[in-house]
Parts: sequence; C-alpha cells; structure tokens
Amino acid sequence: MHFWDKSAFAAKGLDELDCKILYELDCNCRQSNAAIGKKLRVNKNVVNYRIGKLLENGFIDRFYAVVDSPKLGFQTFRVYLKFSILDEAKRQEVFDFISGHKHVWWSGNIDGEFDFGFLVWVKNTYEFRDFWIKFLSMFQEHIQNTVVCVYNGLTTFACACILPHEVRDRPFQAMGQAFSNVELSNSDKKVLAFVSSNAREPIVSIAQRISLSPVVVRYSLKKMEASGIILAYRAQLNSSKLGYLMYKLHLRLKNRSKYASLLEYARICPHIVFWNDAIGYYDFEVEMLVQSYDEFKAIQREVLTVAGDTLADYSHFIYYKLYDIKYYPE
Repeated sequence: MHFWDKSAFAAKGLDELDCKILYELDCNCRQSNAAIGKKLRVNKNVVNYRIGKLLENGFIDRFYAVVDSPKLGFQTFRVYLKFSILDEAKRQEVFDFISGHKHVWWSGNIDGEFDFGFLVWVKNTYEFRDFWIKFLSMFQEHIQNTVVCVYNGLTTFACACILPHEVRDRPFQAMGQAFSNVELSNSDKKVLAFVSSNAREPIVSIAQRISLSPVVVRYSLKKMEASGIILAYRAQLNSSKLGYLMYKLHLRLKNRSKYASLLEYARICPHIVFWNDAIGYYDFEVEMLVQSYDEFKAIQREVLTVAGDTLADYSHFIYYKLYDIKYYPE
C-alpha cells in the first residue's frame, strides 16, 4: 500500500524531483551529484542546487553512516518508560540525562502506553546494570512503569514513501546479524566517528578535518565497508518537516509460522522504515512513516491480515519527537 499526496508536498515547496533526490540521498548519500543526476535525468548542477535548498529549508537533518555496532562488540538494551505525574522541569531533566548520555544511541517521546523510549549500547550486561542503577537512583520515584528488552538488531529500510511511485526493490540494512568484537585501528576509529554523522563529506575534506591523509581515509572506509562495519551511507530526513508521523506497530503471535510473510510485507511496504528484532515485549515490531491516522490504520489492517490466525494481540503508539540516532559509540 502506497500513499503519496502531491499537494501535501507542494504545500511545503517540494516537487517530485525534490522527493526523488531525497530518496536517492537516503539510499546512498555518498553518491555524487552527477550520479544522482544521471539516474534522474537532470544536470548535476540542478541536483547540487536542489540539495542545497533541501538542507537550507531543514528537510535533511544530517548525513550519517549506518554502523553495525554488534560487530564492534556492543550489545543493545531497549527501555520504555511510563512516568508518574511530572512537572515540565523534572521531565526535561529525565530527557536531558537520557538523550545526552554517551551510552544512549537513540531516544524518542511516545504518545501511548509509554511516555519515552531509548536504546542503550553497552559491552555487557554488567555495564547496562551500572547505567540502570544510576538512572534509577536519580529518577525511580518518578517512574510508574518500565519495560526493558534485549535488542538484537535493527533493519532499516530506505524511505520510499516520499516517492510519487512504488518501489519494490529499495535498499535496506540489517544490523546485528552477527556478534563479534572487531578491533579497529586508531585511524579507523577517527574515520568512523566522523562519517557516522558527516557521511557526505568528500575524502579530502574528511582527511583535513581529522588530520589524516586522503589515502588513509579512503583505505579505512573501503576496509570497513568490505567487513560490514559500515553498512550504508544515508540521509536523516526530517520526517516531521516533511509532514510524516512515526507510528510503531507491535504484534504478539501464537506461533512464528507467518513470521517470514510479515518480514516480507515489511520489506515491500514503502512506509515501513524500521523492523526491530527484540527479545521481550512483543514478537513482531515495525515502525512506519505516514501522513495521517487513516494511512496508519490501512497499513495496520494489511499487517494483521498477513498475520492471520497466528495473531494473539497487537498495539501501537506514536513517536511524536525523535532525537538523533548515533550509530557509533565514540
């Protein structure tokens, strides 16, 4: 199911070419303007101008590298929080502690069963325990309920819902398919830390910014791409600026006989941008970008149909504010 409203984008000053450029950047933000222009049959100077305007008008937050952190020996825990009645100052204190913590790589405000969610990367369960005890020592009296899950992996899909046509073969990245502890050199770490949030910078510019030679930077990037530490280079689109809401749908299943079919639906649905592989809470979890509640309900109906008689229960909530994703624990 594909929803695309030309008038909604036009109201924001975007045309079809802008949307196609955004999609190309989300698929691979390190591709050149000439390469994007060739695909879209426009001059590279037009692409350069359009990207400049998209950045200037806030439709792109940043360009980043998708890093497979489990390959670097990191485990992830996911936490959902339900607050007691909080005044705004205390609520902001909680948000600031979580979103600013070096171990937190994603967080967001929730409208639904919970109020806030975040992901924490650690080297082992003991490191998470230390983080959790510190958090509770500061805020436990303000927390009504918590759910903590082991977060095995994340599959991220290119944001095809911004296109005026359906795409059946959009790129995706599956993080957490294998756990290892790859040792990086100091130069690799410097390169990875930089491109994790500045992925469109040219090689020469990266080298200048981190005081390495272009040859070393180029070799480091190719090595980390080949080993699967760097899975992709993407654009973090400002979904709210584009007019989208992030809904999360959870399914509890009686058995896993339809699981492969659910994954295939997630792969082909242009609005689904994340599939979560977690132990605990629900069995199947996807996050989607839609422009209205009606769009969400239509997609939900299709997902439930795919689940069929294996469905035991389901729920959803809305992320109404998302904080930066940090794919590399610097």
